[in-house]
Amino acid sequence: MKDMGVTSTSLLLIVAISVIAIATIWNIIIPWICRYFIRLDVKVTVVIYSDGEGVIAVENTGLGVSIASVELVNLKIGNLEMTAVAISWHRDFDLLKPGESISGSIEVPKVAPTTAYSGHVKVVWENDQVRVVLFSGFVTSRN
Repeated sequence: MKDMGVTSTSLLLIVAISVIAIATIWNIIIPWICRYFIRLDVKVTVVIYSDGEGVIAVENTGLGVSIASVELVNLKIGNLEMTAVAISWHRDFDLLKPGESISGSIEVPKVAPTTAYSGHVKVVWENDQVRVVLFSGFVTSRN
């Protein structure tokens, strides 16, 4: 009878240690390893021409997560500030998978070449993470 108590105590101890080990692996080790397979990164290029047209190119340079939306939130050209500038994408924008890119057009007022511009783009990933990307440059003329 005494051996039965020692055996059941040993089994309970083994089960408790196993549960703690599994919980540690599940909650600490697996997320630590998986963070190397997910990286949120984006490359945004904005070019504005003096004839009133602009081009925006977005490339998902991250790993593991698609981009759900891109919004040109703020644009300042010289002293003129524009908010929520509409982007006309050159193809349907459903999800931008890692490694994919998309381009679109924006309409801006006609300005003199070499006028400075700046602004920011809001990028939202499929997992609801948000990143604001700043950009700046000078208005150029078409050749």
